[in-house]
Amino acid sequence: MPSAQNAFRQKHLNEWTEQHVRWLPLSHWDACSKGPLDEKALEGRDCFGGLDLSTKVDLTTFVLLFPPDEDRIWRVLAWFWIPAAGAFEKERTDRVPYSVWEKQGFIEKTEGDVIDCDVIRQRILDLSQRFRIKDVGFDPWNATQIASQLGSDGLTMVEVRQGTATMGEPSKELHALVASHRFDHGRNPILRWNASNVTVRKDANENYMPDEARARGVSTASWPV
Repeated sequence: MPSAQNAFRQKHLNEWTEQHVRWLPLSHWDACSKGPLDEKALEGRDCFGGLDLSTKVDLTTFVLLFPPDEDRIWRVLAWFWIPAAGAFEKERTDRVPYSVWEKQGFIEKTEGDVIDCDVIRQRILDLSQRFRIKDVGFDPWNATQIASQLGSDGLTMVEVRQGTATMGEPSKELHALVASHRFDHGRNPILRWNASNVTVRKDANENYMPDEARARGVSTASWPV
């Protein structure tokens, strides 16, 4: 468990370490899925949403998490958006292939230099016609308006502030699911990039949560779920 390495080195080996550590081993992540998920097979099933709205140029993400059936596998579908203006520069600075992902259908560009919330809202409403979205967890930072609109549209919106009190246990649960290969992400390359970059921050009681501040471009939309 990478997130436990610092504590072990500090307490048992008497070594100085950095506070922030990488979280998920990619070997476990890659073993969780054999290929793209069949969206049609998931239509009509109960699921829970997670929305992470970017402030300007970062990724905006919406995910749907499907509870397991008899196979005990959790499944997740994800959609990503980025503003068209400045996308090339962001691709250069983040050193990730946004243009390739766009051609492959994993990410969409919205017109302008900021995220078009109307596009995001409409996509979520379209998805709500295909899947039984029980509720949508969202970080209230910069998302109050779209959350209010989606609530008026009939979706149940649940405010999830980022902190160890709200994200600590979900983070541990997600780590356990990945470690036991019970989290099928459909080999989505952007989710994999997120997983490879995200670090965790621990408090004095060894509780931890993903730390966006140290993870370039990474979205934590799936954690509030």
